[in-house]
Amino acid sequence: NKKILATEEKLREQQKTEHQMNAKLRKIAEASAGQKNDQGQKYEDLHSKVEALEKGNAELNKKATTVEATINSMDIVIHNIQGKVDGIQHVQEATEKKLTEVIHNAEATKVKHDAFDKQIKTLEEKEKAADQKLNKMMIETDQKGKELTGTLNNEVESLQKKNGNLFISGTD
Repeated sequence: NKKILATEEKLREQQKTEHQMNAKLRKIAEASAGQKNDQGQKYEDLHSKVEALEKGNAELNKKATTVEATINSMDIVIHNIQGKVDGIQHVQEATEKKLTEVIHNAEATKVKHDAFDKQIKTLEEKEKAADQKLNKMMIETDQKGKELTGTLNNEVESLQKKNGNLFISGTD
């Protein structure tokens, strides 16, 4: 009986140890389940955060694409403006060149005009001198003519006297 009682005692102690072990295992299982639940919740939280980050990243990528498209559009606008500026500068340079030509032509025309004015003045002075010379010559010619006519008349009178009035004035 002692053996039985000792065996029963051992069995009870074993059952007690088993119960303690089971309690410990339950606590470990519950703690593990709690950790699993906590880990599951953390996983769900992390997964939600990852999804939010991916969504935010997609939004940022859309915005970056929009900004890049805007920058490209601005580059095109800037390129077009630069082309127009270059065109305006080319036209301005051509205008300045043409204006310089016009100024040179105007200066050359003024020089020619001044030369023509000088030639006209010289010609007018020569014409005036020629008119004065012609007037003087006409006066001298008129005087010479009068002198010659007077001398001729004297000669005719002298001849008429010598020839005894053979010639009648105005009949022959």
